[in-house]
This record gives sequence, C-alpha cells and structure tokens, in this order.
Amino acid sequence: MTIPPISAAVDSVTGNCTFTLTNATATFKNKPKNALAVESPFNDIILQTLDVAYRWDDLAATPAATGGLGGSVPANGSSTAQFAVVSATDLSAGNRAGHTASLALTFRGTTVSGDDVETTTGGTLQVNSCATTPVGACCLLSGACNVVSQQTCVSNAGSYQGDNISCLTVTCN
Repeated sequence: MTIPPISAAVDSVTGNCTFTLTNATATFKNKPKNALAVESPFNDIILQTLDVAYRWDDLAATPAATGGLGGSVPANGSSTAQFAVVSATDLSAGNRAGHTASLALTFRGTTVSGDDVETTTGGTLQVNSCATTPVGACCLLSGACNVVSQQTCVSNAGSYQGDNISCLTVTCN
C-alpha cells in the first residue's frame, strides 16, 4: 500500500494553509482457501467500503471515516484501487499541518456468491507543514497584494501590512 504525504502551502491570497491530497493506492490479492475455488467467478471479490481510523501524534481526536471503494478482485488474482485516507475539511478543521497519523484501514467487500470478506491493515499519513515564518498581506508598487513574509515583502519593495493579515482585508493602491 502506498500513502503519499499531503502537501501543505500558504495560499497567497487568503494566507490560509491549504492542502493538496493525493489518493492512496492498495493492491488486493484474492487467495481462495481451496484449490477448487481458484478459478470460480463466484469467488471474485467486489470491493465496497473502506473504514479509516486515525491516531494523531498529538493525540487529537479525529472521527473514523467510511468511504466507498470500487473495483473487483478476481479469484486467485490481484487488483489495485485508489482511495482517499482523509478529507481536506478534516485537515483544516483540526489544524493537522505538520502532524503524522497512524492509520487503521479496514477494507470490506463481498464475493460474487454473497460471502462477506474484510481485511485490516495499518499505514502512516504524513501531513506536511505550512510555512513557519509568519506571513501577511504585502502591497506591491503595482497595487497587487500577495501574502508573504515581511522579509520577502520588503525585498520586493512592498509595504508589509502585518502578520496574519489577509489580502482580502486590505486595499493596496
């Protein structure tokens, strides 16, 4: 299974930390329990749901999430599926930038013949940090506004409006 890190960056207009999510990828292997079942289409698995439980490094509580999972895994074969392990809303609401979570993932499905199947595994989710240098609105000589550090603003002949000030709240002339 591959769980790519989540990138984080300061939005140049709002000054908020924004996240770029990339789906995780898992390869599922269908190993029927006996030799008679290895070619039977009745033992193909239809993937259905994914439950993700989080344990963050700062012990912050994040409710477990359930999502849909599509695809099928042929009997005695394998298949790959992509899925989200967290939502941008959960990351923003919990101020998760710069944190790591241990994940418990439970995949559920049914065989074509109607038998329930599930497997549980673990993983790690790394959420990269936004800039640690304070940023704020910077009015440039052109009248444009960018959210940058004070040092970057001054080095570009701009007028720094203050830490944590958004371009949405200032008027640059």
